[in-house]
Amino acid sequence: MSDVSTLLLVLTVAGSLGCNFLMPSQAGGSGGSSKSGSAAVGTAMTREGHQNLLPIATGPHATADCNSCHGTFTTFKQFTCLSSGCHVQPMTDTAHVGIADYKYESAACLTCHPQGLAGSIARADHAQYFPIDMGSVHGASQCADCHMNPADKKQFTCISCHDHAQAVTDTGHVGVANYKYDSPSCLSCHPQGIAGTVSRPDHMKFFAIDVGTKHATTQCTDCHTDPTDKSKFTCFSSGCHVQAATATLHMGVTGYKYDAPTCLTCHPQGASAELKRPDHAMFPIDIGTKHATTQCTDCHTTPGDKSQFTCISCHDHADAVTTPKHANVVGYTYDSPSCYRCHSNGMAKFDHSMLPTPPNCVSCHQAALAMATVTPASMHVANMFPKTCETCHKSFTAWGPGTTMDHTTIGGTTSKCETCHTGDLSKATTSPASMHVANKFPTACSTCHTSFTAWGPQTAMQHTAVGGTKSTCETCHMGDFTKGTTPFNHVAQNVSANVCNTCHTDFTTWNKFVHSNGCYNGTTLRGHQGATCAQCHTVTTDYTKSSCTACHSNRGTNCNGG
Repeated sequence: MSDVSTLLLVLTVAGSLGCNFLMPSQAGGSGGSSKSGSAAVGTAMTREGHQNLLPIATGPHATADCNSCHGTFTTFKQFTCLSSGCHVQPMTDTAHVGIADYKYESAACLTCHPQGLAGSIARADHAQYFPIDMGSVHGASQCADCHMNPADKKQFTCISCHDHAQAVTDTGHVGVANYKYDSPSCLSCHPQGIAGTVSRPDHMKFFAIDVGTKHATTQCTDCHTDPTDKSKFTCFSSGCHVQAATATLHMGVTGYKYDAPTCLTCHPQGASAELKRPDHAMFPIDIGTKHATTQCTDCHTTPGDKSQFTCISCHDHADAVTTPKHANVVGYTYDSPSCYRCHSNGMAKFDHSMLPTPPNCVSCHQAALAMATVTPASMHVANMFPKTCETCHKSFTAWGPGTTMDHTTIGGTTSKCETCHTGDLSKATTSPASMHVANKFPTACSTCHTSFTAWGPQTAMQHTAVGGTKSTCETCHMGDFTKGTTPFNHVAQNVSANVCNTCHTDFTTWNKFVHSNGCYNGTTLRGHQGATCAQCHTVTTDYTKSSCTACHSNRGTNCNGG
């Protein structure tokens, strides 16, 4: 393509992209010069400005022109790395043998070679795997020194160098747990390629041996006598912890044994001396606590055994005082283990926060459960309430008589009331209509009762909750039906029990009878207002039958149409 054609292509493409370019001579290129006084077309991207995309001012692409990469496209956003003749596929494929995810395509080229430089990963970028940049221990290493297989860069060796000979390396790792003479083990323990053992300050996470500590002058072999396993150690090889002296110092210490693991358990930093008050974690005796002035011998009365202790030697722990206070505590006995079991923090009030979640309240409060009989609803045993107290009671500070039950904790309005309130169900006999058991009312209380605060005697039934005017009254009011003899005997008059709402349309007044249709409907034909029942219902044993001819002999049998 000629310089003129190139220029036309650049200007055409630039115009379509909305870019401004200088003529080649103005942009620092070849192929013409500007005339004196002519105006610049625009500002083209310079080779230096192309640096953040791909360096073409310096480096291997310094002589490339626009057409080399963009010449076959209609937009400068597209490019190729494969048309210049220097990246032919056979050569490129060979050069990338063993490179993971290699593809012979331009996007892949730019991804791995953003600076347009050939070769492997840069030394500085290799740090994510292993440091080989300048200044590091391996700064002078070549790729082939570690990557012996050119077809697979994932394979590497650490033991090809002169100072990694097995005889030398094995000696340097005497006592290192799980040591193996292989490269993965090397990288596992030396990810930065730095040799050496754990430094004294770094040994702190295991045991303090750094400067200023009691064991600062201790040598590795003083504790780690097995050169093949550093996880093994002893506290008794230095001559300063002989058994006779150590046993004497630990007279009365709970769980004392003359072995290294026990030493480390009680002396994790290697410090000796009596257990300090703040460190007495098994029972608080430090400053500010209730037992801050207590002496060791006040509780540990057996000189040779600190595991023995007493809680009942103080003046306010006398049996006559303590036992009555624990009358309702299940499993209480007047002895120190029982004291410690419930009062491990030394406080008189039991700390319920020590309990697991959820707590097993009934294990201690069995007596409280049996005595819960303040109201019919609170008769826990008779009502067969669940023994998992925490199901209903969410507070440790108030759950005695008079405690308001939080029904939201058991489902709110969807609660199964009958689970707890079976006693209320059987005792609901205030009126004929409230005889729940006799009337065979449903035991799903929430069907009719929608309020937790008022559902006892005289509570107004919310009929809207059971269908309103479409309610099947006989479900609850069969007792009222069978007892309804005045002024009308439902049973004697052969009236069906399942049609209450046919005649009774008022929930507040059952006696308000409404003829829904026929001659005397009480609304449109009020002329029969003064008539008695017997005038129309001449068959006194069956009020479902009626006659108009008793009064209207000339009207036939149909008052409204005859």
